[in-house]
Amino acid sequence: MTKTRFLNLDELKAPEEVVVKLNGQEHQLKEMSVADFIWAQKNLKKLEEVEDEGQQILTLIEVLHRMFPTIPKNELENLGLAKLNALADFAIQVGMQGAEETIKEAEKRQGEADPAVEAKS
Repeated sequence: MTKTRFLNLDELKAPEEVVVKLNGQEHQLKEMSVADFIWAQKNLKKLEEVEDEGQQILTLIEVLHRMFPTIPKNELENLGLAKLNALADFAIQVGMQGAEETIKEAEKRQGEADPAVEAKS
């Protein structure tokens, strides 16, 4: 009898929920898709290449709005620079940490029983 390994992607969830509070409202960090990741990497690279600080801030606002889609762009535009930078630093740090945790968890689970992966016969 042949065994089939089955991965149920519907059962996999993000490792943690990340929320920021702005103007009395809580906004959840959107789980990053592959398309979001590629888009963000391209735009973050643009930030390094653009010399116009105004354009850098507009690009940063685009990236943050995509990461936190429930935050209206005008609220991001009206933030003080210190708050905008704090949000950007937090989002990037959490995003990198989340990616590292996902990789470590995948390495740990390799060979272990996982509720999302089951053997079917």
